[in-house]
Amino acid sequence: MDGKGQMELSTHIKDHVAYPISKKDFMASCENLGHVPPETREWVAKTLPDQTYRSAEDVYHALNLPHQH
Repeated sequence: MDGKGQMELSTHIKDHVAYPISKKDFMASCENLGHVPPETREWVAKTLPDQTYRSAEDVYHALNLPHQH
């Protein structure tokens, strides 16, 4: 994933999602992550475990993405 993809995904995780959220609803949010580059969306779809996330921090950890605690 390139820097732009990671930045767009991080913005989505932090600012565009109401928690708790399931993987299915996360992937469907914001018109199916329409502002996130296609290769990043595909990576998230394959990498994100199918569960409910209570917070942005949970998503960051599940995707092993850098973030501030």
